[in-house]
Amino acid sequence: MKNTNITLLMGGIIAIVLGTMAFFPQWFTDQDPNTQQERIQVEEKEVEGEMVKIYHRPPHSPNPNAWMGTDGVGRDLWTRLVYGTHTTLKAVILVVFFRFLVAIPVGILAGMKVSFFSRGLRLFNTVFTTIPSLIFSFIVLNIEYIRNLPLNQAMPIFVVVLTIVGWPKLARQIEDRTERIMGEDFIEGEIALGKHQGQILKENLLPHLTPSMISWGFIEMGLVLFLLAQLSILGIFIGPSQGAMIIDGAPQWFTAVNAEWSNLLSRAPIDIRAGHYWLVLFPSLFFFVGITGFNLVGEGLKEEFEKRESRIVSWIQQGIHQLSPLLYVKQIGKFKKYRVPIVIKTTAVLVIIGFIIYPGAQSLYTFDANRSRDHMESLIDQEEGPDGVQKYIIEKMEAADLLRPMEDSYYFSSEGQGHGETLIGIIPGENWERITDPDAKGEKESLVIIGTRYDGIYQEEGTVSPTRATGAANGLTLIETLQNSSEPLEQTLMFVFWDGKGAEVNIEEPNRYMRTPVIPHSRVNYTYLDLGYIPKETQRSLQVSLYTSKAQQIQFQQLMYDLQNTLDRNQFRYHLTMNLRGSGAIAGLSLSSMFSIGVGEEYYSFMDNESLDPDSIHYEFLEKQGQFILDMITMTDHFR
Repeated sequence: MKNTNITLLMGGIIAIVLGTMAFFPQWFTDQDPNTQQERIQVEEKEVEGEMVKIYHRPPHSPNPNAWMGTDGVGRDLWTRLVYGTHTTLKAVILVVFFRFLVAIPVGILAGMKVSFFSRGLRLFNTVFTTIPSLIFSFIVLNIEYIRNLPLNQAMPIFVVVLTIVGWPKLARQIEDRTERIMGEDFIEGEIALGKHQGQILKENLLPHLTPSMISWGFIEMGLVLFLLAQLSILGIFIGPSQGAMIIDGAPQWFTAVNAEWSNLLSRAPIDIRAGHYWLVLFPSLFFFVGITGFNLVGEGLKEEFEKRESRIVSWIQQGIHQLSPLLYVKQIGKFKKYRVPIVIKTTAVLVIIGFIIYPGAQSLYTFDANRSRDHMESLIDQEEGPDGVQKYIIEKMEAADLLRPMEDSYYFSSEGQGHGETLIGIIPGENWERITDPDAKGEKESLVIIGTRYDGIYQEEGTVSPTRATGAANGLTLIETLQNSSEPLEQTLMFVFWDGKGAEVNIEEPNRYMRTPVIPHSRVNYTYLDLGYIPKETQRSLQVSLYTSKAQQIQFQQLMYDLQNTLDRNQFRYHLTMNLRGSGAIAGLSLSSMFSIGVGEEYYSFMDNESLDPDSIHYEFLEKQGQFILDMITMTDHFR
């Protein structure tokens, strides 16, 4: 034990645990990081001889159900720290990788007295000595546009900014080390033997520089993690935030969407003043352990590299040697002797190349944006106005042969048929017979409801709103696409064209549906997809909202993963919120639905500045909305 490198051992254990936590979070917790549990805690207390109930809202202090407590919206803190390890370490590793990518060539060339690189490095170091890296990072990353970007789009910006502020110092270390090596006697001997700079760099400098850079790499990870912790105290973190505790339509504070360490400290000053110690203590401990662990590994490796005989150094050297492309070429020339390593290396290379060039999952069906635009133009060109819109929708539902659920009618009820009625049509899936069988027993069947508003296209003052026709247009195009799909749908789809009667929030008709549903709630578990309005082309992002009151009954983290993957695959800028913002229909149906997803703007979001010009509509968002809904229904397990 006396020869054991305790520093490296302790740091290695911490690094391995964090790495395991990043890739296998389910080994550490069986909860979902986005589940809002224990929204209200009930405590029974004796007051003046009587037992009274006291209700507590989140955040909840550590308790048997959440041993590290919950955050301000009731999400388990331990679970969010565990799942956030992946995102945090990914950011740290990427920043360190790119810092070295820039610092190694600049530092080495500066250390070899190449004047251009020496002067450039001094300039950058002077700049970031004058402007502290924390201040520079805060100014750039605090730009509202960057703060509202989804995680996958915010990550590259964070990596670039943190790389810029950190590479000069790292390059300076490499320059100093290079100068010391180049001043050694053996380098002078190599020059006397006639070696040129390239040979000295490859055969003498890099082998002596590599051990130091490996050690610095882990220490640099600790520095990046420390910088993320500092930024978090200033309210800067990777990924978007969403409003919380909505009162009179305005959020009272903001919380993060994605699980990540730094966003858990973004309200640290407020939490400390409020006495919510656990919200600061436990995330800080994670940062402390991570920073300490990486520093221990770096210092431990430094100790090993200073030993004359070290097994760890020998392992590292052998690993680097085995990864050499030149060795691989030589081994191929002696295939029979090196068959096993050749097969392993070739397989690894092919897997990496395949991972890089293999295209992601492709959409099974293509959403026809031109067809949707045709529907929109037809909806805003009806001589009969609102009655013409209703007739047009019914005509297209009949042409697509949608089932009539209400007494052989598409009207939600037989009362007051005509202008001002919600319309419903059904595309039966493979489970339709089980849904309609009154004697069916067992688990509830699944039903997908796709809804959008069609009222308000023609306004009282005689104007026509193309914007308010976009949801109905996409709904009709989805009907035509899904009804003509090559494979039968597993789940039954119900298309609902809500009549919001011109109200700012469409809540009356969804509530009426909840009271008298077309298919009894006792037979189905349903999900709701809401087609909101498409904004003007000047708007940068499309609103996407996710709501569920039954997170414990579904794989919520997998749903989040599928949702964001589908959004990213469709390559459009979006702003995602959870359980806080949505249309009136989402609000009306969400309490009984397994989950609800809304894509697009609600009536009240743009009614004061909507465009009456069809050419000003953001047609890219029109297409992306339809394709996203199509992909979610046909490509994710939640709808199949």
